[in-house]
Amino acid sequence: MPPRPRIAVNQDKGDVFAAAVDGIEASNEPPVLFRRGGLLSRIGRDDENLPVIIPLSRSALRAQLAVSLRWVKDGRDGESPVPPDDVALDGVFTHADRMRGVPVIDQVVTAPVFAPNGVLELNEGYSPHTHSWYEAPRGMQLYRIPDRPQQRDASAALAWLAGEYLGDFPFDGEPSRMRALSLLLMPFARMLVDGPVPLYTAESATPGTGKGLLQRACLLPALGTRLPVSSGVLSDDAELRKSITTQLMRGHPVIRWDNVACKIDSPVLAALVTEPVWHDRMLGMNVGAEIAVRAICAVNGNNLRFSQEMARRLATVRIDAVTEHPEHRTGFRHGDLIRWGTQNRGLLVTAALTVVKAWLCAGRPPGHGTMGSFESWAAVMGGIVEHATGWRGVLLDGLDLAYESGTDERSDLADFLAAWFAEYGSTQVSVGDVGKLLFEHDPFGLPEAYGRSRDTQVGFHLHRIKGQVYNGLRVQKPTRTSRKWLVQRV
Repeated sequence: MPPRPRIAVNQDKGDVFAAAVDGIEASNEPPVLFRRGGLLSRIGRDDENLPVIIPLSRSALRAQLAVSLRWVKDGRDGESPVPPDDVALDGVFTHADRMRGVPVIDQVVTAPVFAPNGVLELNEGYSPHTHSWYEAPRGMQLYRIPDRPQQRDASAALAWLAGEYLGDFPFDGEPSRMRALSLLLMPFARMLVDGPVPLYTAESATPGTGKGLLQRACLLPALGTRLPVSSGVLSDDAELRKSITTQLMRGHPVIRWDNVACKIDSPVLAALVTEPVWHDRMLGMNVGAEIAVRAICAVNGNNLRFSQEMARRLATVRIDAVTEHPEHRTGFRHGDLIRWGTQNRGLLVTAALTVVKAWLCAGRPPGHGTMGSFESWAAVMGGIVEHATGWRGVLLDGLDLAYESGTDERSDLADFLAAWFAEYGSTQVSVGDVGKLLFEHDPFGLPEAYGRSRDTQVGFHLHRIKGQVYNGLRVQKPTRTSRKWLVQRV
């Protein structure tokens, strides 16, 4: 074991801090410390002994520095051991983002993934090319992937995944089937997508159809059975933000919400899906974090409803068993699909990697069609699916139907503004006056109660739709600083 770097504390405090930084970087090979969201982090273990990223608090960092560096105080009789210097500790804690000798880490994976340059990372441990920590589960056996798989190899692999693995799900059409398969492939190809990824949704009309099982099955090859469900409630943006920050910091490749019943109209979720960097404050640390977003987001529920803003950020999958009691169906290929998938995970991973690698070997032909804000995803995942199937534009086909829920919101807003105009004309009114109208015409889903909190929510939603035109009417403020509102004809 190499000697620990020596740090003498009885010198200029700036020199102590600089020496601590140099010592951390020198002793961090192979890396055990990483940078995540501007904080020093390490690889830890969850309750199932699976790897996760653990951000270091100030006290945890003190213990880490005590172990990795040798702190001493020089005196006439030689050196004597001392605890880590507080000034150096504070400097390292607050300036971790400047420690370029400590590698960045974005996620923890339990299956190989492709780097942005197209190289498949098969070695376990940290990869500087994917900023990932890879740790294969015990017993998972990968099979040989051709050095240069052809289109026929990709076609056969995708057909096997669609038939043998996902063949019992009653998709409402081939576009839904292909988007489900793209979710299965997405964790392996995430680093090939230079930009955000739309929110993957799985929905059905009737409980028991298998929408939750579908998403679990799609994510099992890349993630195994470790599929955490977000604790953040989609109707509570404050709690949602905390939950998202925690999961991003821990490096989860997927953030998922199960059995969502509320209308999804969350600026926080919209930002997560479209922004490349997540900004928040770390709970219990009083420090800000800027976290690169590599996670894939997924929700499922019965007849999901979305706001106009969210409806354009979706990759929708719909299944329909066309029966009153879909939970009573029998005759499946695999009675316990998750158990079968776990037992055959190596085959599933090999098939998925073959599909992606064949597309790379073909020169990365882009998919036909595009999707606003998600151009790279449409080009990469559309290209992968089209190369394997030969169906042009199949990944994006039918996504315009997802806007129907947003169109419903526009209709509700148009009715609300019409009622407002009929009651007050273009007279300036207060938020409280508007709130009274919302008891009969509410497109926002507000609580049925009076009070300052409700008025604040009304004001927030009025700001959100200010200037937008609905059937010839729009909401405006007389002046920028006015507290009054009015409806104008356009």
